[in-house]
This record gives sequence, structure tokens and C-alpha cells, in this order.
Amino acid sequence: MEAAESLNHRLWNLRKNQAQDWLKLNGHYEEAGQHYYFRTTIYRLLVLLKQLKEFQDQAIYIDARIAEKTDVLFLMYAKALEWTLTDVALFDGLPYDPNNATDHLFKGHIRVACEVCDGNNAKFPLIEFENCLRAGKFTEEFSPLYRFFDGLSANGSLRWDRLVAFHILLCSFINTFGYSMQRTSPQQIQELAKSFRHPEILANLMAWREKLGINSDKEGKKLKRTLKPIFKVIRKNSTH
Repeated sequence: MEAAESLNHRLWNLRKNQAQDWLKLNGHYEEAGQHYYFRTTIYRLLVLLKQLKEFQDQAIYIDARIAEKTDVLFLMYAKALEWTLTDVALFDGLPYDPNNATDHLFKGHIRVACEVCDGNNAKFPLIEFENCLRAGKFTEEFSPLYRFFDGLSANGSLRWDRLVAFHILLCSFINTFGYSMQRTSPQQIQELAKSFRHPEILANLMAWREKLGINSDKEGKKLKRTLKPIFKVIRKNSTH
């Protein structure tokens, strides 16, 4: 939850400051260690993905027949968060080449990046991560993440909408399992959803939440009610 909250704060900050070009490297990924905002954004995402990967690797011990409902729901959210970053089904109805990871990440690339962190240090603290980047390490292993975030802004790109979808599920995850002071209000989630540039992506997110198993719990139902009016608004705006 600490990793989720840390990334959540960064994503809200990115939304506020996306016009500042703090994530713009223009392909010079060997310089990632010299750009604070860029490297710490990658780090916060990697910390969360690494822990979600470790949880899923151990999920064989969660027996759905005897587990608490929240145990299974936690696993479903772990899979759903990965889904929003990697699955091209989020772009159904839009022209997109699924064979080229221009606006999504391949699962294999995420796993490689996480395994690099595992092999270097079990906890992989920020100082060690930064030292590795400054030394030019992991440029190849992290390059898919670098490409995804390089120059990312609310300019109508599919990448931005994918990150918005991820952020919405991240907020829902924190609302479900976090403390009350960590919660994101329905009004904040609605403001976040308004930044979608492609209504098809929000529609796909809403449809897939049920398939991903995160639609029927209390927070899932609330999120559905929260997103529905926003979808109608951005769909109407997209037709004008």
C-alpha cells in the first residue's frame, strides 16, 4: 500500500505538471539517471510492479475455496493493474498495432525489469536504483518503460489514456485496501476520468472491470457509478 500511495501521489503530480516536460528525454535514455523526475517516476512504478509480481508469484497459496473474499479481490486487483498497462484490449475500437509496444507495455518487458531489481537487491532502495542509472546500468532492460514515459503528456496520445486508466484502478485499489486518509473521493476520480481523450478507452475499462473481477465489491460498484456520467460527457464531447 505504501508503494501504491507513493505512485498515486506522483501520478497526481504528473497530471498537474504534465506541461512542464519533466518526462521528456527525447530518447537519450543513457541520461535517465540525471533527470530526477523521470528516474523517480520509473522507480515508483517499478517498486509497485515488483511487489505485485512477487504477490502473484506466491498466489498459488491463495485457495479461492477457503480464502477470504478480500484475499481473492487483492489478487484480482494485482492482475487488473498489470492488465491496464499491458493489454491491447484497452484500445478495442481504435486503430492500433498490437505488435508494436508504442502505447502499451509487454508483460515480458515488465517481468524483465522487475527481475533485474530482484537480482540486484531484494528491496532495491532508491539510492541504489539511482546509482545504477547514473552508472549507465539497466538501460536496455528499462528501455520499454523509458519509451512509455518519454515525453508523456495529455496531448491526446493513447499512452496518456492508458496511464489514466491505470491511475483510476490504482485509486480504486487504495480505496479498497488502504486507510481512510489515503482515499480518493468520487469527485477526484471523476476529474481524473475527464482527462481521457478517447471515450472508447473508458468504455473498455468499464466493460473489462467485470471480467477482471473487480466490479462487484462495494468499492467496485461505487466506481461504476462514479465513471458512468463521465463516460456520457466525454462521448458527447468527442462527437462535436
